[in-house]
Amino acid sequence: MRLLQISPRIYQDETIYSIAARLILNDLSASVCSGMTNVLGSRNYQIDSGLPSFLPRLAEVTGCETETLLNNHSLFNFYSMFSVSTAREAAKEMLLNGNSSGAFKALGMLANRINDERFLKFCPQCMREWEFAYGDLVWLRDHQLPLVSVCAHHRIKLVQVERRRYKLMFPRLNCESEINESVVDFKIADFSRILPTLGSFEPQKLRLTYLQRLAERGLATDKTIHLSKWRPELRKYYSHLLIDERVAQLLNDNREHGFPANIFYNKFGSHHPLKHMLIICFLFEHVGDFVVSYSAADKKALAEFKLSQPTPQLEIDHGRREKIMYAVKNKMSLRRAMKYANVSAATVRNIASGSGLSLERRNQKLTHDVVRSITLRLLVGYKTQEIAELTGVLVGDVEQILTGQPEIKQLRKRIRFYSRRQAARSVIKSEMACCDKFRVKDAKERCYSDYMWLYKHDREWLKQSINNA
Repeated sequence: MRLLQISPRIYQDETIYSIAARLILNDLSASVCSGMTNVLGSRNYQIDSGLPSFLPRLAEVTGCETETLLNNHSLFNFYSMFSVSTAREAAKEMLLNGNSSGAFKALGMLANRINDERFLKFCPQCMREWEFAYGDLVWLRDHQLPLVSVCAHHRIKLVQVERRRYKLMFPRLNCESEINESVVDFKIADFSRILPTLGSFEPQKLRLTYLQRLAERGLATDKTIHLSKWRPELRKYYSHLLIDERVAQLLNDNREHGFPANIFYNKFGSHHPLKHMLIICFLFEHVGDFVVSYSAADKKALAEFKLSQPTPQLEIDHGRREKIMYAVKNKMSLRRAMKYANVSAATVRNIASGSGLSLERRNQKLTHDVVRSITLRLLVGYKTQEIAELTGVLVGDVEQILTGQPEIKQLRKRIRFYSRRQAARSVIKSEMACCDKFRVKDAKERCYSDYMWLYKHDREWLKQSINNA
C-alpha cells in the first residue's frame, strides 16, 4: 500500500514532472490547481521535465540544489548536447533563474518548430521492480526522451499515457509487458540514454564525423553529399516511425533544402537534437562506434570536405522564370515548356499569363465553334458536366479549356458565390414570411445550413433582416 509522504524523497533518474506531481498530489488540496499554487506558488506553470521554468521554487520546496535538479532530473542534457558551449551555458543560466522561454530560444528549440513529446511513458517491468524495491512509482527520465519507445534495459515496449496539464498521474502496475523486436527502436533508446551522459559535442567536429561516415557508405564525396540518394534511405530506415508527425515533418520530400541538408549547410544554426539522433542512429551501429568515430575526427581533415553551397530558393525561382519566359517567347508548346523548365503546367500558365504572353497551342480535336460554345457557357456559370452533355464532349475536354482560362475560373467563383447567396437569402425570406416573429433560434432550427452560410459570408444582411422581422 502506498502512503502519503510528509517530505517525499527524490529518486535517482526521476523526472522533474514526477517530483513535482508527487508534491502537488500529497498537498491534499481540493484540486490540482490549488495544489500547484500551494507548492509552486502559481497555477500557471507547465509541469514538464524538458526545460522547466519552476526549478528555483522546486529547489526551495525540496531542499535540493537547483543545478542538481537541472542536471540529474530534467532533459536539459539531452536538448543541449549538440549546441555550442555559449548557447548551452546561456540556456543553463536562464533555467537556473526560472527563464524557460529564454532557454528554449537560446538552444534554438523555438526556431526548429518540432512539437514536444505529448505522452508520458513507462516500462511495466521497471515499475514492478521499482514498486517492489521502494514501494513507490515514478516517471523515469530515460523513458521520456523524444522518440524513445522501448526500455533499453528490458527491451519492452513503453506504455504511453497522454499528458494533461491539470491531471497529474503516475504509472500503472496492471499493464502487460510487450517485447519490442525493432533494432532501430532499441538503437534510438540506447543512443538517447547514453549520449547525454558523455557531455556536449562540438558541431563542427560532429559534421565532419557525419561526412566521413557518409563517404564510407558512398553517400558523399569530398565536394558534395548525395542527398537524392541519402534521403530515400533515411525514409526507408525510419519507415515505421513516419506515423510520428515529427519524423514525417523532418523527412518530408517537399522541402528542397530541408533536413538533413540543413545540418551541413547551415553551419551556424541551432538544430533540434532529434535531427542529430536520426542521423547518428542511421550512420552508426552502436554508441561505441559513434564515440570512436567522433574521437578520431580531425579538424584539419575538414578542409578536404569543401561542400558546395546550395543554390538559394530565390535564385532557383528566378532561373525557372527565365526558362519559362524563353520557352513562351520562342513559341514552345505547353508540354515542351514544362519539360524545358522542369515545372508544372500550372506554373507555366501562371507566369505566362502574368507577363501578358500567350502559349502556343496545338491543333485541338475540338472545332473552333465547339470551343467558343463551351467558353460562353463557362462564362455564364454552367457546370462542366452540364456543358459536356450539351456539347457532346468529354468533361475532361471542358476542364482543359477552363484550366487554360484563369480569368474565367475567377469569374465562375464569383458566380457561384452570388448564386449561393441568393439561394440562402431566398430560404431565409421564405421562412420569415411563415413566422410572425422570426428569431435566430427559428433560423437555426428550420434552415441551419443557410443561416450559417449567411452568418459567415453575409452577416450584415442577415442581422438586419432578422432585426426587421
